[in-house]
Amino acid sequence: MNKFFIRKGDSDCRFNILNYLSPYWSEITSGSQEFHITFSFNSDEEADARKSVQINEFLFKRTDEIYFTRRDDFWLAKRKGDIYTYQSAKLLNEPFKANNKSKYMNILGLVLEYSEKDATVTVVNMSKLIQVYANQTGCAFEIKNLKFNSTNSTNTSSLGAGADPFISYRSRSSVSHSLKRQNRNRKCKTIYKTLLMNMRNVKNLNPFWIELWQKVIGVVDYVDPIKAVLRTWDSKYAVLPCQLKWSNNLMMVLAKQEKDGKCLRFTAATEGELFVVIASTPSNQNTWYTFQVTTKGVIFYKVTI
Repeated sequence: MNKFFIRKGDSDCRFNILNYLSPYWSEITSGSQEFHITFSFNSDEEADARKSVQINEFLFKRTDEIYFTRRDDFWLAKRKGDIYTYQSAKLLNEPFKANNKSKYMNILGLVLEYSEKDATVTVVNMSKLIQVYANQTGCAFEIKNLKFNSTNSTNTSSLGAGADPFISYRSRSSVSHSLKRQNRNRKCKTIYKTLLMNMRNVKNLNPFWIELWQKVIGVVDYVDPIKAVLRTWDSKYAVLPCQLKWSNNLMMVLAKQEKDGKCLRFTAATEGELFVVIASTPSNQNTWYTFQVTTKGVIFYKVTI
C-alpha cells in the first residue's frame, strides 16, 4: 500500500483560480446560506494592555478562517468547529446602516467592507465613515486626533486608554436661537448618544485595527462548493485543485486488449474538500477528469473543447 500526504492549498492558491466568481452581495445578505472568510495579515490580534478587555472578547488570529451568516440586521460568526451563539451575534448599526450603498459586514465586532469584484474584505476607515455620516446628518461629528503616547511607542496612530472616539457634538445654538436650528441640535445630540453607544462595540477603533484601516485582510468564499460550481458551470477551467500532486506509483498503463480498462481503489481523508484528477496526459489540462468530493455532494468536471 502506497501512502502520501498533500499539503492543504493556501488562500493565495485557492483564490487565484481561473474564472473564480465572487459571491454576490445579495447572496451574502439574504441569510439563506453560510460563507467563510480566510484572513491574512501580519500578526495576531492581542489584548490591549492599556484598556480593560472583556473575558469573552474575540481576538483574531492572522490566518483565521471565520464562518458567518446574516440574520436580519445581525451577523453571526464563529470559528470552524464552534457553534453560533448569541454572544457571536453583532448588530450592524449606525453609522453603517445609513451608508447603505457600501457593503459592510460586522464580523465579531470587526466591521469590514466587501468587494464583490474580487471577494476581498477591507478594514473600514472609521474617520472617513464618520465624515460621510456627518455630512448625511448635518451634524458635527468627527474622529479625534489619533495619537497614542506611551513609553514604548510615540506618534502611533491609535486611541489612548478610555479615549472617547468622537469630538463632542458642537452645538450651534449660541450662534442662532432660531427654532429650526435648536431642533437640529436636539436631533444631533440624540444621534450622537446612539453613535457613541454603537462605536464602543466596534473593533475598528482599537489600536491594532487602526493600523489596518483600508487594508485588504481576507477573502470571502462559499462554504458550500456546489454554490460556486453553479456560478461557473459554463466556464472553462472554472475550478482547479491546489497543490496537485501526480504519482507514478498510481499510474496505470492500459494494454490494447484491455478494452474495459482498469479500476483504481484508494482511501483518502481530509478536513475539507478533496480533488481527484485523472488524466491521460497530466501536462495537458484538456485531458483531465476532475472529481471534487465534498460533504454536500460529488462534482465531476471534464473540459470540453
